[in-house]
Amino acid sequence: MNTGSNVKRNLRNLALALAATTALAPVGVAMASHHNDHGHRHGIALWAAPAGTGTTCSWAAPCSLITAVSTASSGQTVRAKAGTYTGGLMVGPNKIGVPIASPVNLVGEPGAVLDATGDTFGIGIVGTASGTTVRGFTVENAMDTGIIVVPGSVSAAPALTPPVSNITIEDNRLHDNGLNPTAPGWAIHLMSTTNSTVADNRAYNNGGGIYLTDEFGPNHNNRVVDNRVTHNLLQCGIILAGHVAAWNPVTMLPTAAGGVYNNLVAHNVAIGNGTTSQGGGILLGGGAPDAAVYSNVIRDNTSIGNGFAGVVIHQHGPGDLNNNVIIGNRVSNDNVGGDPDYPPINLNFTIGILVASGPPGSGAGPITGTVIKHNKISHVTVGIWTLNVPSGSNTISHNRFAASVVTPISAN
Repeated sequence: MNTGSNVKRNLRNLALALAATTALAPVGVAMASHHNDHGHRHGIALWAAPAGTGTTCSWAAPCSLITAVSTASSGQTVRAKAGTYTGGLMVGPNKIGVPIASPVNLVGEPGAVLDATGDTFGIGIVGTASGTTVRGFTVENAMDTGIIVVPGSVSAAPALTPPVSNITIEDNRLHDNGLNPTAPGWAIHLMSTTNSTVADNRAYNNGGGIYLTDEFGPNHNNRVVDNRVTHNLLQCGIILAGHVAAWNPVTMLPTAAGGVYNNLVAHNVAIGNGTTSQGGGILLGGGAPDAAVYSNVIRDNTSIGNGFAGVVIHQHGPGDLNNNVIIGNRVSNDNVGGDPDYPPINLNFTIGILVASGPPGSGAGPITGTVIKHNKISHVTVGIWTLNVPSGSNTISHNRFAASVVTPISAN
């Protein structure tokens, strides 16, 4: 599982690269006088085409996609006609001392493709572009991430960085992004994002699927619903990962520095992820000492044939991975690649749901407050496998195990 310090460094470098990119090609910088000259008003869509020119940005005379996004006013819709556009598109650039644009509704008409070959990302939502929507695009071939959301001043300390909020990423198709086997990326990555929705997307054949992290501040109250994440072979289908110290080991309470919490992951389908590297269907993990990934709800998802278990909670050191809820999920034939993270135990058999803290000597304490109920588990050797999960402080009940499950519950 790639939730450790090397990934943290890569992600911070990516965020800084995004900020630097905007200094070279600022898309989204406020240009009110320019677009007012052309009579653009809130509520009237701007139109773009791959070969668009000029600044009229009408359906009959479309402009380039960069021009349309740059000249859009707050909340205005930009519609991209069918065709192939260049990746590396920024919405709301983070450039110190330069006004930052308000949000836009970026809509791809049927057949709108954003080819990010040679670019780090396909679409970046950065800075104060809270409220932005990205809908209807095919995003492909980005070196790292198809669609990435990064908060304001990424060079600031995490506690001083305002999050991005109220982002909507829906009904997009993302494939062949982040396929570098030594530093795999993602289809969609929300960094330190709040109150946002990732829904009805199809993410397939990327390094990984959908990623929520807290490098620059908390990541909370997001909805990841009705997505289909399949055959993202190098990473998880959906992962919630803590990458900063956000739990006080003295008070045993969360801090304000980070944390991934109060997120809903529901009605998603995760099939065949992490099978050539390490990755589960849906995974919650701590990738830093004193990481905090807590009080999230994993509900009514389907996980089949993933490298790790269908639903996974991994704790590898001191931290807070407590009070998460795993309810109503269907899991089958998962952990097909085995799970080597808890030596000396060799988990080289199929597992439906895994909740584990350790291994011995890691400093990881017990996981408490976990609820695992009403899940349907089939075609695995062990239905639910736990480590350092005390029965008196967690709830595992009312799960259904098919006859194909050899051992319903293995509590270690």
